[in-house]
Amino acid sequence: MKKFLVINIILIFTLGILSSKATPVFIEKIDLKIKGKELAIVFLPFKECKSFLLVTKRENILINLIKPNSKKIYKYLKQFNVNKLDNIYNVKELSFGLVSEQSQINIINEKNLLIINYLTHNFCIYQSNNKRNFKECDYIYLLSSNHNVQIDNDQQLILYSKLNKKFLEKIYDRYNDSYYIDPNNYTIIKLNQQSYQIIDVPYKN
Repeated sequence: MKKFLVINIILIFTLGILSSKATPVFIEKIDLKIKGKELAIVFLPFKECKSFLLVTKRENILINLIKPNSKKIYKYLKQFNVNKLDNIYNVKELSFGLVSEQSQINIINEKNLLIINYLTHNFCIYQSNNKRNFKECDYIYLLSSNHNVQIDNDQQLILYSKLNKKFLEKIYDRYNDSYYIDPNNYTIIKLNQQSYQIIDVPYKN
């Protein structure tokens, strides 16, 4: 009888664990803890995943591929304790390369390919379905859903927010590092001179 009772208690406890849903932990303030020459690229949680915050020890830069919601931007920046933006780049208005002397960030807009150059890294954002060579890109964020887009083996990391099944299969078959950008999270990529780190932080509406 005791054994049966113990088994029942264990079973009830186990079922309780299995039936409970994992609850995400929301953080009120996010400290990026930038060290030395690190660069953090923060994907802000818009549905389109088309606004990015660049943070170094010296400056904060906001990049918008489309017109953003100002109230939401303010809310996001506040969560990262960003009280001042040194530069705001609206890509549609950016037709030439921009250089930041303070942190050595170069931003170049080349026909649907936005290149963020920092130290030894080229982080690229591609917005087209057309074929293109990506040899200059170490990390690439693909906004296209066309599986005909050609990419090679030079990229260390492929990021995506919405791609079709055939293209995803191609990425999984050929690349070790690929990552889904969830519009419900802050996705943070931290780059130093040698490598990168990805951090996902749940966002609470």
